[in-house]
Amino acid sequence: MPRARRGRDRLVAACGAYGLTGVITYEIQPRGDICMLRVTHGGLTDDMSAEMWGGWPQIPCGGSGLFAVRSLATTATWELVVGERRPASRLNEVWAVWLLFGTVAVFVFITYWRLPPAVLWKTTNTGFVGGAGRAFVFLSFSAALAAVATLPIVTDRLADRRAAVLAAVAFVLCATVAYPGVQTESHLDPKWSNTFAVVGVAIAFALGVWAARRGRPEPPHTTRAGDRARLIVGVLALFFAAPYIAAELGFFLDGVPVLGSLFITGAIRPEPGAGYSHAAVHHGHHHGMDGFLLVITALLLSRLVGGIRQPVLRAVTAFYLALMLVYGATNQVQDLWTEQIVKRGWTNWEIPNVLHPTASAAWAAMVGVAVLFYFALFRPRGGREEVALTAPRHTPA
Repeated sequence: MPRARRGRDRLVAACGAYGLTGVITYEIQPRGDICMLRVTHGGLTDDMSAEMWGGWPQIPCGGSGLFAVRSLATTATWELVVGERRPASRLNEVWAVWLLFGTVAVFVFITYWRLPPAVLWKTTNTGFVGGAGRAFVFLSFSAALAAVATLPIVTDRLADRRAAVLAAVAFVLCATVAYPGVQTESHLDPKWSNTFAVVGVAIAFALGVWAARRGRPEPPHTTRAGDRARLIVGVLALFFAAPYIAAELGFFLDGVPVLGSLFITGAIRPEPGAGYSHAAVHHGHHHGMDGFLLVITALLLSRLVGGIRQPVLRAVTAFYLALMLVYGATNQVQDLWTEQIVKRGWTNWEIPNVLHPTASAAWAAMVGVAVLFYFALFRPRGGREEVALTAPRHTPA
């Protein structure tokens, strides 16, 4: 029975318990997540209780306590809030991802605004234009890949056809990041082709806001062991991202206790295959930083995959996150290897660049590892739980 009707019946029953007669009329109006029940009791007489004329101070209801009284101003009309507000679909992990990328975008903007292109990498614009342009390119790459991962989660929470259409549009726009020539390491000034992915990111963000306000509440489906594994991997990725975090902020680790002795950053070293020398870790953004961000994104969003109700969508999302974890870790390791191992002169062998999807042995290896991760850690089994990293949480009916 709808909660509004139950409230009406309880109200009428209460009148009967007091031995009241007359005509009781009611009006139910939707008010967002709740209903407004307006009850008018006609046929009251002057000899009735003053308490009844003044209005009931509270109306009992089942479940979670009392209905809130909206108004007791009129003589024989009571307005009551019927039902309970739906808990917010907080999506904390999604918001953590957006906060992470938003913070890095701000750092990129500030660093490329204040530093000249000579100490950065493959940019020509300066000042405000330089900062805004490089932040724009950043949002069109790793932020777009992360945005794709949020789409199935928020769309499933909304269960709205309009959201599904918007998510499909956002996916197509974000997917343009993989088109040849959109992201070029040798030219990192903004291009018109970057606009599509940035618009896709904006749509994905808007869908997240919508899902947080109107989406189905769903707790994270995880285990303590899974969260411990996430924490360990996240801390390791954060430690090895130290040179890139410093570069993002526009300084070297030279002279920093411990980190300055472990990582070379400001030392001038020959750039492999370029024929000139540069700081070992140039100021500004690195694809190793993109890798770190994608690793953290995969770890965070994997806590929410078990709550996706559509089995196919849940499986596809789980595999995408497994591939994102492998892709992000590989790019972070590849950048570290070049700047911390090759530039020290310890070896001339370089890990192949896997920034862009290609038909190569390196990409085949990454996909193979992602498949293993999917079956071992991410694959949904027996409902909405996931092995090793996630498990169902039982909530009272």
